[in-house]
Amino acid sequence: ILDRISETGGWNPLQLEWGNRLIYYVRSLFLMYSFSWVIGLIFMAALVWSFFRLNRLKIRFLLFIFLANFIPMTLGGNKQDRFIATLFPALILLTADFLTWGWRRVPGWWRYCGAGILALLLLGDIGKMPGYIRQIANETIGSPIYLIPQADSIPTLFGLTRYPSLISQPIG
Repeated sequence: ILDRISETGGWNPLQLEWGNRLIYYVRSLFLMYSFSWVIGLIFMAALVWSFFRLNRLKIRFLLFIFLANFIPMTLGGNKQDRFIATLFPALILLTADFLTWGWRRVPGWWRYCGAGILALLLLGDIGKMPGYIRQIANETIGSPIYLIPQADSIPTLFGLTRYPSLISQPIG
């Protein structure tokens, strides 16, 4: 621990406020690990849903893996978006189970209406896909070799609206 503190300069090397430190990785799921706010909301819905499905062993196991990594990362001081890679597979599996459960619960043609609306919302953000791929490449390699323009607010939904200020990156 002392070695880590000496490397990063303290418990809070990014000088983030307490609230920003707590939502740092939630914000990262929206901005760095999904190209659309719809996918971020589906991730969050899957996490909330999994707490109500704890009677299933697989859900309990995946949620444990996710929280065993997520809670210490949230409380720790060294915040890096690439740390989510350790828990992202568990989140993807929870999300897949959530979507499968939802698909089975919705009757008939309502499924296709919901899928069409989701597809339309995702299509509105498809223009951000190249930036998303560059970001994932940078995070995977651990080196910023692909230029990514920094933005204080991120357009979404065919450019008609922007992410809420709570989700956008903290300044300073």
